[in-house]
Amino acid sequence: MHTLQDPTVMRKTLAFPLFLSMIVLAAPISPAPAQSTTESAITQQEPPTEPANIQYWLRVTGQRVNIRSRADLNSRIVGRANHDDVLEGRGSENGWHKIVPPTGVFSLVAAQYIERLGDDRGLVKVDTSLRVRVGSDVQPRDPMLSEVQTRLQHDAEVKILGQLDSEWLKIAPPKDVHVYISADYVEHITAEVAKRPRSAKPTADEPTTPATASPADVSTEPEPTTQPVEQPDLTGRWGKRLGWILKLIEEEERKPQDEQAWAAVASHLQPIVNQREEPRVAQLAAAWLKKANRLIEHQAVARETRRITGQTPPDQVRHDRAPDEIRRAEGDLKPRPEFDARGVLQPSFAIPAGPYGLRYKLEDPFTHKVAAYIEISPELGINATGCVGKYVGVRGDKQSVEGVSVSILRVTRLTVLDPEKPATPPAREKP
Repeated sequence: MHTLQDPTVMRKTLAFPLFLSMIVLAAPISPAPAQSTTESAITQQEPPTEPANIQYWLRVTGQRVNIRSRADLNSRIVGRANHDDVLEGRGSENGWHKIVPPTGVFSLVAAQYIERLGDDRGLVKVDTSLRVRVGSDVQPRDPMLSEVQTRLQHDAEVKILGQLDSEWLKIAPPKDVHVYISADYVEHITAEVAKRPRSAKPTADEPTTPATASPADVSTEPEPTTQPVEQPDLTGRWGKRLGWILKLIEEEERKPQDEQAWAAVASHLQPIVNQREEPRVAQLAAAWLKKANRLIEHQAVARETRRITGQTPPDQVRHDRAPDEIRRAEGDLKPRPEFDARGVLQPSFAIPAGPYGLRYKLEDPFTHKVAAYIEISPELGINATGCVGKYVGVRGDKQSVEGVSVSILRVTRLTVLDPEKPATPPAREKP
């Protein structure tokens, strides 16, 4: 059996005052030791080291705001925060706050590696370390396809919150695990205010923010957020115009992302924001204008990402899939690169190893869905380890394997398509 070794490059940069030189220390690449294909010994890149945590307090100003596994709109929703909830912040980055997981957020571990000490306690029983994975009741997913949050060492104690199924336990997230919330929907408060019961009236030192439903990372299920909770009077001159634009926004949100015309929406909203006759209407219009501008940026990022990764618009895809005789009739006789599957190459531990050793999977870089499971014969001379993490295209023959519910693509050709793919997929409004 061949096992995959995952080299990790650690770079540390120490910044000194100006009178000292910049020193960069780079640790050499060293392959990780071969691991078994159990959940307790899957070789993946370790989560990045975080700086020393600071503590501060946040209050949620939006309605049903998504809490995510990473500081990214593409990441998984692990829970939701309600208006006026108090959260413990531990740092901020790129418009997101890193927070201590609130009640309701949980992680997952393989039940077979936990020794139960009672209904709500257990000890890790593995020879190496146990992977802790992202859990979510909002966006359920096969745990084996979930991100690894951290690792727990032998004899580490866990707080058991429940059982997902016979193979997985829900546990309280370990101390080094954090989740994220958009900075647009929280405000800083003092420790004194954080401890105060929510029924208490705010004092002069306590900031207050209207609960206007600005829609960037606020959940639309099951309660739509198209209209604010406390909607201003829309019967006036500017209010009627805003009401018409809100209907236009609903129509745009139902369209595919590439067809949404947010620039037109923004141009209609701007005069309402600028007027002073109806200030409450102007405030709501400003919130929607902020969303429209953000969506315009997201569309630009998506277009640029498609250009980098070689993805094409839907009409071009349909053209590429047309029969050869149609392309010939159109005068297009140029050979086209064709692949049976594309995706980011990753080791797969959801299915057993095959005759060629470890099997792999191809993941869509944006949705993280598995495009295909593959196996690579050593006779091809392909350095599969060196291709892990890269966006590739493969040709091969599908094989049905006894005991495996999915087909395996036996690779005959593998091509690296974008060795310099973006580190972060484009942001999007709805997962």
